[in-house]
Amino acid sequence: MEINREFMIKDQLTEPYNPQQNQVESSAIKYIKGQIHILLDRTGAPDSLWFMAAKYVADIHNICLDPRHPDSMTPIQYQQGVTPDISVYLQFTFWEPILYLDHEAVWPSSTERAGRWIGVAHAIGDALTYWILEDQSKHILAISVVRPFN
Repeated sequence: MEINREFMIKDQLTEPYNPQQNQVESSAIKYIKGQIHILLDRTGAPDSLWFMAAKYVADIHNICLDPRHPDSMTPIQYQQGVTPDISVYLQFTFWEPILYLDHEAVWPSSTERAGRWIGVAHAIGDALTYWILEDQSKHILAISVVRPFN
């Protein structure tokens, strides 16, 4: 009790056998799960891409206006103090068919390969580097030379 009073620590008790419960986090997880289901259903993407869909939904949520923050800031702006650049998300949509540059292609075959756009690759390459699901091998690649399929 002395330590609690000295350092102004509030005692908190958890439900027995459920110490991981957090009401705020449960609401956020519930929201993201619902948005993932909507995104996968509307785009026709396979359920195995749920993690990439979760990253995409979280990224979009972080750059959208939140009226609960002061001056209706975006979560990223509230956290970092800088207005986020949304141009990277305006190029493509989740599960959009794209063509990307294959650096390993041998002449005379085409240097473009088909794939699907599944998100932005943060901290890899330049600002316009994307996660691509390659159509043939079904591998996820980080690619920066991408164009729409049509």
